[in-house]
Amino acid sequence: MPRAERLRCVEADIEGLARALAVDRATDGILVNAIAPGFFGASIGTAFTQSERLHKQVASRIPPDRIGQTSELASPASFLAGNACDHLTEYALGLDGGHGLDQAVPASTEHQRRRRANDTRLG
Repeated sequence: MPRAERLRCVEADIEGLARALAVDRATDGILVNAIAPGFFGASIGTAFTQSERLHKQVASRIPPDRIGQTSELASPASFLAGNACDHLTEYALGLDGGHGLDQAVPASTEHQRRRRANDTRLG
């Protein structure tokens, strides 16, 4: 299964869990939302962050051409937990830098050029 499809499956699992928990806890007045993260530096592990080749390969498949920083999770988490979402439940916010768009939307010319260059180098 292609990587983008695997990521979509994981995000769908997170969405399903958020929905199931929201239904289960609704009678208690508890709202349930989730974040479905893509590639973030600290979540990937030491082997990944130490391999420049692997790091570039993954980053080239994300439209901003970079891995997310864990600090970028704080604002969306605060939003989902804050008063602005007092009526939002069973929602899963996908934070993947557009990684899943890889198959669905044509990438920019520059992104395509970098991706082809990385694919050629990595064989």
